[in-house]
Amino acid sequence: MSIKPLTIEKRFDAPAAQVWQAITDNRKMKLWYFDIPAFKPEVGFEFQFYGGSEDKKYLHVCKVTEVIPGDVPAK
Repeated sequence: MSIKPLTIEKRFDAPAAQVWQAITDNRKMKLWYFDIPAFKPEVGFEFQFYGGSEDKKYLHVCKVTEVIPGDVPAK
């Protein structure tokens, strides 16, 4: 059995800068889904997290393969 990566593409009705912050700023990411303290929006960065219900958890193994920041406000 071979394991193939799962790619998900989504469009959001929100400004690009707001979406960028939601998926790259650790403080904002943990508000909506998970907390990865060392997360970096850099190509090659790998991370893992568990998702699912209390009864059944699934390990998500992830790798950043592309970064296109677009119009991101300076911090």
